[in-house]
Amino acid sequence: MKLARSVAAASAAALVAMGPGLAAASDGEWMKDRISGCEVWSVEPPTPEEGVSWSGSCPDGKASGSGVLVFWDGEGLHGRYVGELEGGKLSGEGRLYLRAEQGGFNEFIGRFEDGKPVGKGFLRTAGGARFMGELIDGIDHGKGVVVLPNGWVLKGEFKDGKGVGTIVVDYFAEDGERYVGQAENGKRHGFGILTAADEDFYAGQFVDGVPDGQGIYKGAGGERYAGDFAGGKRNGFGTSVDADGNVVQGRFINGEPDGMILVTEPDGTQTVTEWKAGGTQ
Repeated sequence: MKLARSVAAASAAALVAMGPGLAAASDGEWMKDRISGCEVWSVEPPTPEEGVSWSGSCPDGKASGSGVLVFWDGEGLHGRYVGELEGGKLSGEGRLYLRAEQGGFNEFIGRFEDGKPVGKGFLRTAGGARFMGELIDGIDHGKGVVVLPNGWVLKGEFKDGKGVGTIVVDYFAEDGERYVGQAENGKRHGFGILTAADEDFYAGQFVDGVPDGQGIYKGAGGERYAGDFAGGKRNGFGTSVDADGNVVQGRFINGEPDGMILVTEPDGTQTVTEWKAGGTQ
């Protein structure tokens, strides 16, 4: 019984969901409980191996009211629904379990209308990912928070397994890196805070995954920089302070001072010299 399919990932690492196909479709067919004769709507024509069992009431020959719906196919138990039906279709509050391709069962808790999940809901996949939020057009499109098994948290709008526009993420990478901020198309994009495993720190604008725009950098060894970035390097005007307290102010190209540079030593002594490719002329 194809009440649903395995679909979607939600963003960069994937929220495997239970996909479209929960809504009624014009090419679907009624399935009949072989014991009670009660009918339930299937969005696709069932195969001979597929069957359904309904435990609730059956006015006019259609499953209705509260009850338990169990459906199976040639591979065994395909899913189970505990909740409300109307006219043979999921309608009202309910809890739906569907077999996942990788084994186990995905779970959705929420409200259904005419066989389709609507409004606020909670989804937990067999792999341990969770989604909490507002469904826009079925389970494969919604706004909310995704929590992945590795602890990554993603917030925003998701459709067909991808973030729509800018989303907000909070993650720890296996190498110890942590990022909290905006992302787009699977890359850091917008404002964010990145802390490396060695405790290097950057807070500022990102473009296509690298620092680009205004930002602040603090190195694990005590070095600091505030100013312009482009392509992941210091490019533009900024102020750099080394571990000894020497301050360098001016223009930077590919991370190195360039042009007329003001240098202020820890004792307050200031000099203006011309630099090229990181060295004085």
